[in-house]
Amino acid sequence: MPSLEGLALVAADLRDVLTDEAIGGCRPGLPDGRALLSGELDRAVIEFSVREAIAYAADESATLVLALLGHGFVPGEDPTLYLMAHRSREGVRAEAVNVPNLLIEAADRQNIGGVIALIDTCTAAAAQPSFRDLANGARAGGTQASLLMASGVGRAAFDFAMSRALAALLRSGVPDLAPVLTPQVIEAELKRVVAGQAIVGSHYDGLRSPEVLWLARNVRQAAPRGLIGAVGEAALHRAMLRTLGESGRLEGQDLSSARAMLDRLPDSPSRARAQTVLDNLVWAAKTTRFLRSWLSDVLTTTRLRRAAPIPLPAEWVAGRLDEANVVSHLALNHPVVDPDGRTQLVRFVLTLAADAGRQLDAPELQEWATEMSATVIANDIVAMLRTRHAARRLRLIVSLHASIAGNWPEEVVAWLLQDDTDYQHQVFPCQPTHSGTTAAVIDAVDWADEHAEALDLQLRTVEVAVPSGLLLLWRPEEIERGVRLGLDYDVVMHWSERINPPKHLRWINKRARRKLEDSATADQVGIVDWLGEAELHEIEDLRCRLVDDQYAHAVALRCQPRGGADVLSLLLSYTPIVIWPQDAALSCDLRSHLAEAWHGLPAGFIAAYRSRWRNQTPPNPLADLRAVWDDEAWLAFCRRMRPGSFLEKGTP
Repeated sequence: MPSLEGLALVAADLRDVLTDEAIGGCRPGLPDGRALLSGELDRAVIEFSVREAIAYAADESATLVLALLGHGFVPGEDPTLYLMAHRSREGVRAEAVNVPNLLIEAADRQNIGGVIALIDTCTAAAAQPSFRDLANGARAGGTQASLLMASGVGRAAFDFAMSRALAALLRSGVPDLAPVLTPQVIEAELKRVVAGQAIVGSHYDGLRSPEVLWLARNVRQAAPRGLIGAVGEAALHRAMLRTLGESGRLEGQDLSSARAMLDRLPDSPSRARAQTVLDNLVWAAKTTRFLRSWLSDVLTTTRLRRAAPIPLPAEWVAGRLDEANVVSHLALNHPVVDPDGRTQLVRFVLTLAADAGRQLDAPELQEWATEMSATVIANDIVAMLRTRHAARRLRLIVSLHASIAGNWPEEVVAWLLQDDTDYQHQVFPCQPTHSGTTAAVIDAVDWADEHAEALDLQLRTVEVAVPSGLLLLWRPEEIERGVRLGLDYDVVMHWSERINPPKHLRWINKRARRKLEDSATADQVGIVDWLGEAELHEIEDLRCRLVDDQYAHAVALRCQPRGGADVLSLLLSYTPIVIWPQDAALSCDLRSHLAEAWHGLPAGFIAAYRSRWRNQTPPNPLADLRAVWDDEAWLAFCRRMRPGSFLEKGTP
């Protein structure tokens, strides 16, 4: 038979769309990683390879997608399709591949999830296996098989029209249909668009189950779950339309098509901008694919937000905040100092891996960094993360809980924790004044630094537990120890009452833990109830609302409360996080800023203070806020301080 022009290109295009994670979602069908066999293939090679793919699919309990493109014939009146191989002669059965037999072997193989066959040959409809043979086979008919065939029995197929149309259809998707495209839906669409030859479909379902075979994701419906997500798709479409006008409109998420369109254009600023967007989305697609293969079991909305180097949009609730959208957002919104989005993506992935407890020298991570051409970047970030982890091994807790009636205390108690276990404990007597307490805190920090040096570790975290009466008056991060304490240390404020609450408040820590647990499982991001002067005016009304649990786990005040210590004490009894203005009232609405920065708090507060002290621009609006932030680590520490602990006994 004559050579078939364009066969290799059409086959490669079909392979590419079927193995595109965002479209066909197929993995290569041969154990050695190949998905396409072409060239001068003998009959034995074809049969051996197909049977190898059948066994591989059975081992993986997968659906087998088998596409056969080339010359086909039926011998005489026998309606059996034979695929011609190298050295095959038309009509000679022994030199060609019996297609129905191979399809029966595949569909009747135990553990195969189903078979989809794409037959693009002349007389393709002769590929249909005997349904009776399937019903009487090893699986007793308990299998699924769908065939899409380019021509009827005895009819010609031209220029691989079915395969070309199929690849285009899968890339564009079908409007107003389900998220996946079944062979039945594709058959109907192909019959509509392929002219001059009859597309034939054949479908067998002996499972009687709700599971259906599907060939591809419908990119018009499933685009947000693709490798670049709705965020990347929208950015790509905007860039292409700005550069090419309506001729640049893309269907689905076809990055290769976009690149081909841009490559045909002369150099221009708009082409360069579109190329930058496309390049960053290519990095994003590689990153999303890696996350889904290596970290899929640990991806949560909380972790995604916590690992993001920049705040994610607060309005992204769980349905939109998936890994593809997050990755594309980070790739497209990288710092100006970075030439592209890779550095930010590498920082994100490595932070995510560290947060999930994965080894940062894992070979999978190294392979991904190599694919991203970011090995040096990854090594630098790993070194930074390890330094940061070492710095977090020590925590200094300085408490003013010995205060009487919320005034300045006569002693400051300090604990140095190593890896969250009690390492040292010391009491620092002081004058019950502002200056006396400040001097005792400085002594405690000096004491902790000496121990840190002896341990060859770095102290970076200082947590200060403050009574209600001093919360509005004192800013421990501004203590001068050469420079402000908050410049050298991450200073966090806690409520000292939790360390050893009186009997009538023994429930407050348990309530705080429950609030934190509830917020961790909520769909909304940074759940904060904002209270104004009207809500804070009548303290008894406020108490009733708190008793009825009308507020989320965090409360933010638009103004400093008139009741001062009494209001803060009441609020902290019911919620572990309370935020209020640095000054008398907020000068602007900070709700959106707080929500976007939520998963970087409380560290984001001290970062904002540093920015203001250094007079950096643009100003960070979070510097207008103060907070008590009693997280699970603080509550766990307080649990160890309950009656019967070493604190009560007074022993170091």
